[in-house]
Amino acid sequence: STFLDQALSSWLECKHSITKYYKSRGATQIREQQHLDTIILRDYQDALSARDFGRAGRLKREYLEDLKRRNIRRHLGNSLIYT
Repeated sequence: STFLDQALSSWLECKHSITKYYKSRGATQIREQQHLDTIILRDYQDALSARDFGRAGRLKREYLEDLKRRNIRRHLGNSLIYT
């Protein structure tokens, strides 16, 4: 019984550690993606401000493709994008 309790306790600790690892890894990936999104949107805004509509259009198209891959709905410019 004591052996089973120790084994169960050890297994639960291991499971907890693995869960913690994946949660922190997930949070890190989310923060990295948010940072990349911020950079892309800033570039898009800069291109619009510079009236570089070709570049702005390309950035918007690439960003929307990325959002579709990630299955995310966002506001971009004056349009609400459903993916």
